[in-house]
Amino acid sequence: MSKNPISINKADLSENVKNELEQLANEKREFEAREERKSALIQMGSDRAQLNPLSQMARALVSGRNENRNFNLSGNTVTADNVQPIAESLKPSMVLAQSGVQIDDFSGYGDLVYPIETTAPVASYVAEGSGPSASDPTVTPYTAQTHTATALVKVSRQLLASGNSVDEFIERSIANQVGLQMENAFFANANVTNAPTALSQVSGVTDIISDANGRTLTNYDELIDLKKSLRNANANGKVNFYMSPNIMGGYAKLKDGNDQPLVPSTFVFDELNEGYITSQIPNDLTKGSGTDLSTIFAFTPEAVRIAIKQNVVLRLDERYADELSCGFLAYVFHDVIVTRPSAVAMARGVKFA
Repeated sequence: MSKNPISINKADLSENVKNELEQLANEKREFEAREERKSALIQMGSDRAQLNPLSQMARALVSGRNENRNFNLSGNTVTADNVQPIAESLKPSMVLAQSGVQIDDFSGYGDLVYPIETTAPVASYVAEGSGPSASDPTVTPYTAQTHTATALVKVSRQLLASGNSVDEFIERSIANQVGLQMENAFFANANVTNAPTALSQVSGVTDIISDANGRTLTNYDELIDLKKSLRNANANGKVNFYMSPNIMGGYAKLKDGNDQPLVPSTFVFDELNEGYITSQIPNDLTKGSGTDLSTIFAFTPEAVRIAIKQNVVLRLDERYADELSCGFLAYVFHDVIVTRPSAVAMARGVKFA
């Protein structure tokens, strides 16, 4: 005996019945949404436990073991032909990376030799059957040294237990501290112990300020002289200016005779020139009787290279146990090389009144 389905017109139902059916449908939809959310949370917790290196290291620490891990910045593995991830992580704190200075990652490689141009090559015309005269070497080899930039980040166990993207926070904090430390030594007034040679101390870099007591800036002339010095040295292409926030603020406040902002010549800033501001350039230089002086650097990005000899390593140690905290010790082996000193100029010993 076949059964025929019964068809009911919704318009024939009473309001009470329609309300009850609507309520049942809503309850079903809410139940399905809760179950879907529960499954997503369970999967998220599983993924975080597997992918978060900090949580893995914390579990190892509880078991009494310390762990060393290569910390792949931005979640990517950095190889010799794929250095963009580490550059991207350093960019927020390093104006060198932002301005186009090349970062070479040679983790796991041996000696890394860079050619340093000490004097520009000399070309000449010769008569038929004659050859050029021998000249002094213009390029010398430089083997990248191993300098260690390190940072210690203290993290509470309560924060680690929260699981609220702690790994991303620690990554940003470490990249920021290491990047600032690298630039602090590079732009220092004098060489920093155990760090790469400070830019102001590199042989062959031109200083345009000859004033015994430094110079008070009143216009954009020094920037023009810096660029002119580089062009005279045949440093073509993009020129970057690097200055402290104090110097930047002084330039921003310059006024003309009508008390309007002083507009620099287009020769100073055009499509081939950019200004970069970093707090890592000090403002405490003393020159003769001049105090609280700073330095403005100018160079083409190709004149400087950053060599990463070992990627950032993160080590978790139980060094704050009595404070219910952990210590994340990060370090990177690197060097900063000026491959063409003649393409670097500086105004060393300047300030605004």
